[in-house]
Amino acid sequence: MPNSSDSQRDLAALLQSRVPLIVIETRDEPRALNLITSLAPRASKQHTPVFQWTVTDGLRRVDIDLGGAQRHNAEPAEVLKSVRATDKAGLYVLLDFHPYLNDPIHIRLLKDICQTHERCARTVVLISHEIPLPRELEHFSARFKLAFPNREERRMIVERVAS
Repeated sequence: MPNSSDSQRDLAALLQSRVPLIVIETRDEPRALNLITSLAPRASKQHTPVFQWTVTDGLRRVDIDLGGAQRHNAEPAEVLKSVRATDKAGLYVLLDFHPYLNDPIHIRLLKDICQTHERCARTVVLISHEIPLPRELEHFSARFKLAFPNREERRMIVERVAS
């Protein structure tokens, strides 16, 4: 069974390999987000901004505090259009986006983002408990399996819950 340091190494390799779409199926969202934000500074030679999107809050930057979320980017199509339109590299973590992957407009927007990844390294990370990816997006993607927490991480989890 892979351990947590394997997860860090594997995800870092994925981020550095410039895969445009990373799929993480997990029920441990906070742990996956922490791993991504901890690795983002090492993903490229420059600092890579990390954004998080939820349908309830919209898009917000999570690697530094810039205040609240952008409510105008709460709708799935709007956040994808915003990501597609930016000329800045970044990691865009979309939480629970799986219900929107059956809409042809969302698929086309994701495909546009992926196809222009060489020009502008915008990496989309989908995190949810289950993500059935449309076939036309599969060849742009890599699936990442989050390893079980190691002994130290489990100890920290228990201490956090106990306090």
